[in-house]
Amino acid sequence: LNTLSRRDTKAFKKLKKSFADTTIKSRKLRKVTSVKFKDKKRKLIGLKLKD
Repeated sequence: LNTLSRRDTKAFKKLKKSFADTTIKSRKLRKVTSVKFKDKKRKLIGLKLKD
């Protein structure tokens, strides 16, 4: 790690941060999609119950 230059460590930190941001975003997105899917399922069940 000591062989890395200061600039390289900065770049690495930036990369790590962006990676964390993308994982958080994808997690949020997954949550939203799962909620939408549940709502769809609920609506389908509701339609079935009406019949």
